Parts: sequence; C-alpha cells; structure tokens
Amino acid sequence: MNLNQNNRTLATTLLYGFVIFLLLSTSYLFIFPRTEVEVKTAYHQSFSGSYLQVRLTNAGTHDVSDVSLEITVWKDEELINSTIHEMDILKNRDSIKLPELMYYSEAQLMHTAVISLTFTVDGTVQHSVWSYTIEDYANLFWEDQYLKWG
Repeated sequence: MNLNQNNRTLATTLLYGFVIFLLLSTSYLFIFPRTEVEVKTAYHQSFSGSYLQVRLTNAGTHDVSDVSLEITVWKDEELINSTIHEMDILKNRDSIKLPELMYYSEAQLMHTAVISLTFTVDGTVQHSVWSYTIEDYANLFWEDQYLKWG
C-alpha cells in the first residue's frame, strides 16, 4: 500500500465514525424515549440584595404536566424567603426562565437554598429535592436533572 491509499482509508474510516456519531446523537435527541428535566440555578450577590435565578428545561421526549417548582432560602431554621412557580405543561425540548427570588440578609452568613421540583409524566408524579449551601460567594451556579429512560 502506498501513502495515498493509507490516507484514503483513514479518511473513509473517519467519515464512517462521524456518520455513526451523528446517527447516535440524533437518536438520543429524538428517538430514545426519556424524561429529562433540568434545573439550572444561579445565585448572585450584590449591594441591592441576593437573588436566585432558575431555568427549567425539558430536554426529554415526553411532555411533563402539573409542574411545580418551589424555591426556599433558609438561615439556620429561619425561613428568609420562598416562592412557588406552577405551570400546566412543559413541552419536550422547551425551556423557561422563571422570575428570580430576591432576599435581603447579611452576606457573611451561611444560607441554604432548597429547590423542590414536582411534575407528572404519563400519570406518575415525580418529586425531586436539591439543597445547596450559600456561603460568602458573589456568584454560584448549580445544575441538576431528573432523568428516566423509557
């Protein structure tokens, strides 16, 4: 085999690998059934107060309904602020940015943010809870997800 033949074989192999990668990626996005709800939370601290921003994304292939997202901020056992966001349906491959939760407290204190997500998919109620520690940082970011195949 000469060098030109080796290059052609390598290019063909890479092309086949790329096509297989595209087929698997497309299958994951559109064909393999799954429930995948992502919760992305950003914490910001400023002179005007501290606030949490949440983005809710349905990256799965099923629509979810009766969505309820509760955000609470605690200092030890004291509730600083809370909010509940409810929506009838979150369609697949849809994303929504929720209004921020703003609160005022001393920045040097440790706080706990608790995010509770409840939704219904195929008649089954799913519930997930995540808890984060907020210490003296100006900005934090957390990303969580609920994933179920089928």
